[in-house]
Amino acid sequence: MSWSPYVRASWVHEFASTDRAVTPAFEVAPTVPFLIQGAAVARDALRTDGGLTVALSRHAELFGNFTGEFSNVGQSYAGTGGLRLSW
Repeated sequence: MSWSPYVRASWVHEFASTDRAVTPAFEVAPTVPFLIQGAAVARDALRTDGGLTVALSRHAELFGNFTGEFSNVGQSYAGTGGLRLSW
């Protein structure tokens, strides 16, 4: 049995404008504009990724992964895991 862990960290910087406002218009009433505010985007964020793979045999392994992104606007977390079989 062998195991292979890994950890990564990165800095994410948004170079584009953080303004996500959109001014759409209806086709049937083009003179009635309204404003839609899009989701806020962080100018800088920390992205982390870590995981582990455990080889149970030549044909089977367990794996798990965690990804997170952290900023002043919000946080997001995700994880996956599973069993890989080959023959």
